[in-house]
Amino acid sequence: MNNIRALVAGMVLSTWISLAHAADSASALMRDAQLLADCTKALDSQCVIRLSDIEAYDRISSRGFDFAKAQSVMYASMRKSHVKYVELSISSPHEVFTLNGRQYAFVPYTWVTEVEGQDSELRAYFVGISRDHGSTWKFFDGAHVTSDNIRLIVPGYTNQVLPNSTGSRFK
Repeated sequence: MNNIRALVAGMVLSTWISLAHAADSASALMRDAQLLADCTKALDSQCVIRLSDIEAYDRISSRGFDFAKAQSVMYASMRKSHVKYVELSISSPHEVFTLNGRQYAFVPYTWVTEVEGQDSELRAYFVGISRDHGSTWKFFDGAHVTSDNIRLIVPGYTNQVLPNSTGSRFK
């Protein structure tokens, strides 16, 4: 009888710990995704680079592509051209999943940029990637991710539906 009680108590404790860890992971995911949105809106390339999963960008990009340099040039060009984010909002992430020892989640976003008085809207998602069991997250912009290249970003991701993205359109 004591063995059964100990087994049940162990199962309850294990479930509670798992739920607490999942909540911490989801909280960290939203924290880091919101920070990425704030950095992007501020056109802060160094902050965006720190929160980006450069390994994923390296896997999907052509040889010799320098993500950090490209981001720095892009944000400098945006500042020079007076491009601004009118809106950049993060929505609740899809459920966190684990593949090959890493955690992943799709985090929908909407951004509206203003260029020369014209607003353009993009609805897409960030692919959140955690290598430390959800304590911290890095991101890959999923705006151009397809069912053909998702496995370069999320190895082992097969036959699942990707979140919707709608390309830029003028408002």
